Amino acid sequence: MHRRQYLGTSYKNEGADDGVELEAPKQKSKWSKYDGIDCYEGKGGTAIQPDPYSNSMTLQDCSDACESEEGCVAIIRKASDEDSEGLCYLRSNIDIESCVQDSEWDLHQYLGDGTTTTIKPAETTENPKSKWTKY
Repeated sequence: MHRRQYLGTSYKNEGADDGVELEAPKQKSKWSKYDGIDCYEGKGGTAIQPDPYSNSMTLQDCSDACESEEGCVAIIRKASDEDSEGLCYLRSNIDIESCVQDSEWDLHQYLGDGTTTTIKPAETTENPKSKWTKY
């Protein structure tokens, strides 16, 4: 799952020994994008009706619609639409772990105002001892 942070708040690097918080400079967005993730009824999300909300909305217009719709916490867009007009699906009750991986779609999660996001380090199955060299 590829995740891009683009919100205007502070980030905390969980797992770091010093617990340092980093400021994201001059970013104003309240959204986080997950490339290749689709959430729908029974698969990590609840559709807000009508579904699709629109067949011809830009990313910005779709985001604005979600922000003004009570209960909306995410939008789904075709990855190929990028910022141009295209499909707009509004979602509530997102459980990202239950969503499906599909490179055709992108999940944009609404984080709201004043949100602090915790970024966890990627899990690895690598044995820490494998980094040692035996002489």
